[in-house]
Amino acid sequence: MRAVASGVVAAGLIAGFLLLFGLANAGNVYRVECPRADGATETEWTWDPISIPYVGDGRSGCETHTSTRLALDAVGLWSIGDAPTNNPDVGFELNQPYDSSFIDLWVRGCVSSGDSVAFCRCAINEYTTRLRPDEFEAAAAVAHSGGQLSELPENLRDDIKAVERDCR
Repeated sequence: MRAVASGVVAAGLIAGFLLLFGLANAGNVYRVECPRADGATETEWTWDPISIPYVGDGRSGCETHTSTRLALDAVGLWSIGDAPTNNPDVGFELNQPYDSSFIDLWVRGCVSSGDSVAFCRCAINEYTTRLRPDEFEAAAAVAHSGGQLSELPENLRDDIKAVERDCR
């Protein structure tokens, strides 16, 4: 009888350890969905084993969920809802007022400054996804005046650096 009880306790401890290990790792796996300027949605998966689980891996203008959250949605326990869209209920309209003529003008200006068309298209997609219109305007004003990134708030500088890194 003791052997059976010891076996049950050992199995319970192993199951508990595996559950905690799985939850901790699931908290380090993120799905990031970002709306693009062309209306499509970009989906990216990341795993960061050295981050604090469930704290977050996000970009402004994007929707980020851990794999645990996605699993709860999949089994119907906690619905995520729709993918990110141009929705005024989020506090600003993503990718607005960036119509195709604005995007084309921006890309032409970017290319004329010496960058490739591929980089410029990627950059404008990223900027209009990551930045609110007021943030984009602030960054553009600094760039046009010959100012430095250090004049911008840190979160905006980080987004701009990420665009440069992701599109190069």
